[in-house]
Amino acid sequence: MGRSYGGVLGLLAFLTVIARSCVRGGGAEPTLFAAWLGLLAFVPLGCLIGRLAERTMEESIRSKLAAELAAREATDSATPGNTNP
Repeated sequence: MGRSYGGVLGLLAFLTVIARSCVRGGGAEPTLFAAWLGLLAFVPLGCLIGRLAERTMEESIRSKLAAELAAREATDSATPGNTNP
């Protein structure tokens, strides 16, 4: 997930710099250099954001699953005539 976020954010930065240069009328070399720098700056940032999002999502799923299992165990143990070991 982190790598895909990095790729998307880097590409978005690259295209944003190129679009800005087209609107402002910049030269090709400075535009491509600035776009390349934007790509290099935003790929690691996107990877970090993606990893953070993935970890947050996994922790949320784990906590919901643990709560559901605890609730299920509580209802199973409270049921009279339960023969579960």
